[in-house]
Amino acid sequence: MSKLSRPSCAALAAVVATSLLAVVWSVGTPDRASAHTRADQSDAQRAAYGLWSGSTRPADPVVNDRRRVRVGVEFSSRRAGKIRAVRFYRGIPDRHAYGVQLTNARGKVLARGKARPHGKPGWRVAKLAHPVRVVRGRHYVASYVAPRGRYATTPDALSPRQPVRHKALTAWRGILGGSAGARTRQTHTHYWVDILFKPRHRGEGRGDKRGENRGDTRGDTRGDNRGDNRGDNRTPTPAPAPAPTPVPGSCVKPDATNTGATGALAPYSGSTVLETPGQTLQNVRVNGTLVVRADNV
Repeated sequence: MSKLSRPSCAALAAVVATSLLAVVWSVGTPDRASAHTRADQSDAQRAAYGLWSGSTRPADPVVNDRRRVRVGVEFSSRRAGKIRAVRFYRGIPDRHAYGVQLTNARGKVLARGKARPHGKPGWRVAKLAHPVRVVRGRHYVASYVAPRGRYATTPDALSPRQPVRHKALTAWRGILGGSAGARTRQTHTHYWVDILFKPRHRGEGRGDKRGENRGDTRGDTRGDNRGDNRGDNRTPTPAPAPAPTPVPGSCVKPDATNTGATGALAPYSGSTVLETPGQTLQNVRVNGTLVVRADNV
């Protein structure tokens, strides 16, 4: 029995150790995953932000005004980035959707969106049809249409002399006007309209421009300079001029190409006037002047 009990105890210890390891792994793994998930969510929340803190509340959540109006905020950014959504605060439950829009300072619509009805007071978020690229230093207006008024306000909260700043964003003034943007006026009232802004990080969007500039400019310049300049600066080797073809009836200066074979030259003792066509003088040395009056001499 003693021989059988020892292997049984060892096997039992191995099983217990394996079970404990499995329990530790099963308990520890979800904690790590949840920690990473929370970190990713917090990073995403920090990446995009707005003009106002979500914990603050308006001085007057529901204004006693039942007209159809458009309310908004004029703002700018010290950093380039993109706006993906417009949000606004409502102090009462809603049974209908709200239309939002983002325009430039001149009133040109850059993007629109729609917020769904919500049964509780609070912030409404309307995703824009497409992200809008924000140029650093330019002014924009985010707004929404309140079909029956009753929007939220905080009077005397905005002024160009005392704007509200949050990170790279600056809220300059409130905007109040008709639903179609007619007779819009600027006010010092905070209408609790906000944006979701994601700033562009360093190096983002620069790679393409750098690649284009470096690749296109350097490649073309080097190619042009090396190829064209070297080709232009090198002195071309002149091709040998072809021998002139004698024209019948014309006088051609004698040279090695038209005088035939040469050997020992004998003094010429013939007539100095050549009048026979096709006459040939060969291997003679002429010490005087010859007058040629015939062809093909």
